[in-house]
Amino acid sequence: MGGIGGRDEAWHDALHRRFWPDVVRMLGRALGGSEGEAEDLAQQTFMTAWDRRAYVPDEPRAWLFATANNHLRNHRRWSRRHPLALVEMEVMEVVAGAAEGEESAGVCDRLDLGRVWGQLKPAEREVLQLAYLDGLDTAEIAEALGLWQATVRKRRSRALSRLRGWMVGTAEPVLSGAGHRGTGESNHG
Repeated sequence: MGGIGGRDEAWHDALHRRFWPDVVRMLGRALGGSEGEAEDLAQQTFMTAWDRRAYVPDEPRAWLFATANNHLRNHRRWSRRHPLALVEMEVMEVVAGAAEGEESAGVCDRLDLGRVWGQLKPAEREVLQLAYLDGLDTAEIAEALGLWQATVRKRRSRALSRLRGWMVGTAEPVLSGAGHRGTGESNHG
């Protein structure tokens, strides 16, 4: 694939290799050390560099930093407008990390992953794993578990509500064993 004025994939690869660490480091500082978010925004920055390669100056470092800052401002604006969506994305990280036995530093700075994940009922963890790790929708989860869709929605909603509360500090995780008593919830209700 040809490039604009010699700015082909090789140019972009070289740009990426040379400036990626600097852009990620700058974004990481701005985000308070959130490496995952910094890498996501850096990726957007380098995608913009590719899309706008005709306008990237020969000395691109300042341009890349300005572009990264624009993406960072947009990210912060979006986060303020969609706080629960941001928390839900962090919940997905918690679910993925717990299922793989890993802890994500950014999330675990705010949340004792093992303790909180363990406080969810096994049925709630199972629904979250099927939804976020396996990408199943409500109907597919219901079919896989032999439940009504309403039951799946109820379990998912309750688990996300509990996790959100713990993550934003509006609720405390229950002590070991508490909160796991029967709720009277049947498989089909």
